[in-house]
This record gives sequence, structure tokens and C-alpha cells, in this order.
Amino acid sequence: MINRLEKVNETLKHEISFILIEMAREEWGIFTVTDVQIAPDLRIARVWIDGDPKAVEKISEHAHEINQLLRPRIRFRHIPRLKFIQDDETVNHVEELIEKMK
Repeated sequence: MINRLEKVNETLKHEISFILIEMAREEWGIFTVTDVQIAPDLRIARVWIDGDPKAVEKISEHAHEINQLLRPRIRFRHIPRLKFIQDDETVNHVEELIEKMK
């Protein structure tokens, strides 16, 4: 079961990344999809975004549209509801690595 969830997470991350590349607007700034974790019941997927908090806010406003674009790209019985979350952990980790390099 865990292996299946990992595959679903990777598939969602890949497809959501492509959709966001196609949808990206200048005011969103630079962002990256760092992780996707789907609930065991496959109903909700948390999508971590590394970038400007405005980007996460703007992407969240388009969650329904992203869901609609995701539907034909994946073959799941139910398309999970997407919840976009600011990924502060990745930012902190990168800053620590930069400090160590100095």
C-alpha cells in the first residue's frame, strides 16, 4: 500500500508541476512544487510549494481550475481535492546549506 501511495504522490507531483508551468503568471513569481502527500483514502492531496507566499495564495485561488485540468491527465476514480501549502522547511534547509558553504 505504501508503495502505491508513493507512486500516486509522484504522479500527482509531476502532473501538477506541468499544469502550474502552463498556468503560471508573472505575478506568481518563482515557485517549485517540492512535495505531494495524498491521504490514504485518496480524497485530499497536500501540495507543498516553495516560493513567494503570494504564489501559494494565487495558486490556491486557482485550485478548482487545477483540479479540472488534472482530471484528464490522471486515471483515478476520484480526483483528490488539492490543498496548497507553503513549504518553509525546504527554504530553511537551503539557507542552512548556504551558511555551511560560507
